[in-house]
Amino acid sequence: MNFSPEIFGQFELVFGCIGVTLGLFFGLYLLFLRNRYAQANIFLAIYLLVFSIRIGKSLFYSYYSINTSFLVIFLGLLLVIGPSLWFYSNFLRRPDYSPKLSFCILHFLPLVGVVCFSPLIPVNDDPGAWVFHFGLFLHGFIYCIVVLYQILKGRNTLYVQRDSAIFKWLVLLTIATMVMFTNYLLIFFLIVPYYPGGALTFSILMILLAVWAFRKPFLFKRHKNRYLNSSLEDVKITEYFNELSKLMENDKLYLDPELTLTKLSAVMDIGSKQLSQIINQVEHQNYSQYIAGHRVEEAKRLLADKKYRDYKIAAIAYESGFNNISTFNAAFKRFTNTTAIQYRQSLTT
Repeated sequence: MNFSPEIFGQFELVFGCIGVTLGLFFGLYLLFLRNRYAQANIFLAIYLLVFSIRIGKSLFYSYYSINTSFLVIFLGLLLVIGPSLWFYSNFLRRPDYSPKLSFCILHFLPLVGVVCFSPLIPVNDDPGAWVFHFGLFLHGFIYCIVVLYQILKGRNTLYVQRDSAIFKWLVLLTIATMVMFTNYLLIFFLIVPYYPGGALTFSILMILLAVWAFRKPFLFKRHKNRYLNSSLEDVKITEYFNELSKLMENDKLYLDPELTLTKLSAVMDIGSKQLSQIINQVEHQNYSQYIAGHRVEEAKRLLADKKYRDYKIAAIAYESGFNNISTFNAAFKRFTNTTAIQYRQSLTT
């Protein structure tokens, strides 16, 4: 079936509007969302709102004439994308991240410069316009590369389910942003002669964001702070959790079937309520779920080890720190969506 240019133009307009609408909705929602990622959400909101406005302009570029100065300012909005992504990544990955306001403003000064000198900046077919356009896209691309490098560099410090989800989300968002900037470059240099292509790419990104929001709601949902009156600061929580993670990784305290919250808190020299708070706030799990997760990972390691090939499942369970087979079976199924027997069989096929 062949589509006429008019029909295809209507399709790209409708599909592009979906992305812009989703971007504006998520951006405004995140501005008023109050959860443990409130600071990070502000920069994600800026990212989404600015990108939505920029994409919205591109959708209607062919329908309305725009003053040259305003066109420069609309283009200059791209200078906000990179810094917003960079700050969002830092706030999301590092609970102790607290930059000075002057440092934040410094990253957004290029946009101020574009706004102030917009009448003097060449665009479209003006000589030297390519320098301005190339600078815009290079600026955002460099930020994306730095963010991706920081994410990958810190991968070994990410723990269990929550941080794994954040890692995947940030990689997805950063790569999608790089695709957007690459698409703009290809369009500008006429390698891809399709201006609204950025709108379609952005719409796909927004749909992925919506799907992710439903699958990983802890990044976006509201929640009441159970520990509002707690004396533990975010920096201390991070320090204690890092200590806890080292104990789990190096000393494997979870292998003790008699390990309790009280015993573990005594080892760390903090109160059991504080340790429970740390696990809950960082991992969004209770103590039992946290320990069971480590034990299941140990069981998976043993099931894959040739030395334990002849061990029965019950023996693997006890070697992993579980004190009864029924608890092991339930935990293994919950964390892996399969049984230990099926998991072992999958390793030999």
